[in-house]
Amino acid sequence: MFLDPPYASGLLAPCLDRLAAGGWLARPRCVYIEARESELPPLPAGWQLARSKTAGQVGYHLARIRPDEELS
Repeated sequence: MFLDPPYASGLLAPCLDRLAAGGWLARPRCVYIEARESELPPLPAGWQLARSKTAGQVGYHLARIRPDEELS
């Protein structure tokens, strides 16, 4: 899954929450996130940040759902 909502839109956290609750991700259940460096919200429960880097003001991140966590 690729998420790159408009910066400062406030959409990233609700998108992550809906992905976590919706059961729409297939294994290996990875989400690539681009956001302004300071806009990465806390990840949903059971998610972990696998990689995170920045380029200027842009942060790019790879989040994974831990294999032992099940989606609803």
